[in-house]
Amino acid sequence: MTARVDSLAFRPRFDRLDELLLEAVCERNPNAYDFERMLGEPAIGLHELFPENPGLPSHYGRVAKALWTMVDQIFKAADFAEDCPPGFAAKSVQVADIFEVPPAVNSRTVFLALWAVQDEPVLVCCPELPDLLVEPAGSTMEATRSALRLFLQEMCERLNLIVPAALVLAKQKQESSGDLG
Repeated sequence: MTARVDSLAFRPRFDRLDELLLEAVCERNPNAYDFERMLGEPAIGLHELFPENPGLPSHYGRVAKALWTMVDQIFKAADFAEDCPPGFAAKSVQVADIFEVPPAVNSRTVFLALWAVQDEPVLVCCPELPDLLVEPAGSTMEATRSALRLFLQEMCERLNLIVPAALVLAKQKQESSGDLG
């Protein structure tokens, strides 16, 4: 029996990403049924790979909708404790679209939201989306896979930066409600 080792940080689930890429390629070309064949296929953009969820708020833009689906399919697919730092579940990661950049802030409007207590989220800008994922024409799935892996890695790095803040907010919430369990 192997001991389960919980992660001290969010880890990119590259295995799940590869599963999703292979599924998408096989839908377009049933002859690309294995990983090696998949890599040579024409690239797939973020919006085709992660189609929008119709239940999202109407102000979410096209990129935010695709990223919501990506987070939903990659982070929440299994909800293994060892994929998340203590105090978090895979469902603790969300995508938020703030609709409009606040005054005096030069940033994107798509954020990663992380919570250890649902009503106390911490937001961080979502990483810059590589152009290849928006406009994949002329590229291959190997390039798509590489770009998505780097993007997912950066998402996890940003989430890990805000883990301490989310934990502090959760602790303050517990202390203020008298639930020191």
